Formats: sequence, structure tokens, C-alpha cells
Amino acid sequence: MEKHKKALDLLFLEVTGGDLNKNCSEHSKSFPIDVYNDDEKYVITAELPGLKYKEINIQYQDNYLEIEARKKQDENGLVLLRRERCYGVFRRSFFIEGIDEDSITANFRDGILIIEIKKARIK
Repeated sequence: MEKHKKALDLLFLEVTGGDLNKNCSEHSKSFPIDVYNDDEKYVITAELPGLKYKEINIQYQDNYLEIEARKKQDENGLVLLRRERCYGVFRRSFFIEGIDEDSITANFRDGILIIEIKKARIK
């Protein structure tokens, strides 16, 4: 059996040209976002498929909004032959000033996070 596993490993190495259990790069530890703006607010949408809302943390401090998510690896007892999905901590940070900090709201549905932030009123 071990002989067959080694043969499969070598075959995958030849086809993929890399390590079967290679960790994700720092670039892939990010996630896609869109940022919108109008006269009253900013809206940030982020794709976070496969996560639950409780695995996402949003903080605003010193004019930076940080979105952090933690994705745990599935423990299914099977032998991994190829990994293309990433696990661990995913993080994005944005410089945003001139906002009403108390107005930050977030909704998460179907893997899409929507954050709305009202702009501060200028007096």
C-alpha cells in the first residue's frame, strides 16, 4: 500500500510541479473585496466562502478598518493527496478617515460580508 501512495505522490508532483502539501502563499491568505462610496457612506463587500460569521472579526482603530477571518482545516481522517484550499488567518486592512465610528455595521450572508460605514458630518 505504501508503495502505491509513493507512486501517486510522484505522479502528482510531476503533474503539478510542486509539493502536494504546500502551504498557501501570503497573497492567497487574502480575500477579494470591493469598496463603494457615495456622499453619505462607504460600503465594503468581501468574499469569504465557507466561513461562519463567528469566524470573522472586524475592528476599527487609529483610522484603520481591519477584517480578519480564521478558517480551520477539515479533519476527516483521509490521506491528503493535493491541497488547493487555504486555511489559517486571512486579513485585510484599509485606511479610512472621516467616518462615524459608531455607525459601522456588518452583515454576512452566503459567504459575502457587507460592511457599511457612515461618513462623519462636517460642521
